[in-house]
Amino acid sequence: NCDDNSITPNSAMKLLAAKCFDGKFNAAEQSAAQSWLVQMAARVLKSVEDIERPGVEYNALHLAELYELGLGVDQDRDEAIYWYKESAALGAYGAKGRLRNLGIDWKRT
Repeated sequence: NCDDNSITPNSAMKLLAAKCFDGKFNAAEQSAAQSWLVQMAARVLKSVEDIERPGVEYNALHLAELYELGLGVDQDRDEAIYWYKESAALGAYGAKGRLRNLGIDWKRT
């Protein structure tokens, strides 16, 4: 249940992708899972519309991860880097490390 506070939407999305897209599920199940991933990604995209809203730094971090992994959105390294930088600029814990993992040495200007 993704509304349960014990699991983040990104964690649920990664779990679903790992379980559903390993060839063990039929096409209809995979289609339903992909549809859910797209819906969840749309929620995260909507959550960063107001970049001034408190707490948006972690939504931006989650969005970056979705772009990096291609969960519910097309995999896009440039978009991932953009959103990791946005989240880092806003102070999200872990964003700078994610950028370093992508080979980006980011410093706030």
